[in-house]
Amino acid sequence: MTTTVLETPTGTSTILVTPEKKRVTLSKDAVAALKRFNAAKEAIKAAEEIKKEAEAILRAEMGTVPGTVGLVRSVEAVKVCAGTTTGIDAKALLQGWPEAHAATYWTKPYTFLK
Repeated sequence: MTTTVLETPTGTSTILVTPEKKRVTLSKDAVAALKRFNAAKEAIKAAEEIKKEAEAILRAEMGTVPGTVGLVRSVEAVKVCAGTTTGIDAKALLQGWPEAHAATYWTKPYTFLK
């Protein structure tokens, strides 16, 4: 097991414990699942590229004015909508209000398949 101490920008510490590699021989069902998993990841990448290309064509034709409607045979098929993204500038918070940054800064370890 490996233990790593991570220092946060506010000077607090987070301890990350990484277990040693565990090797598991996959069953036939797991191998089949792995093949489906990898195929799904590739399909998602392909679909994201198709969506990106289609969106570029639609935006080129429709523009970016919210409320603009794209028609197919006189029926509304797509609409330009407006939205807002919100967030916190962590660097500005750290510089201007380090106590607030320290009180709200968090990390959460997680696992994923690669």
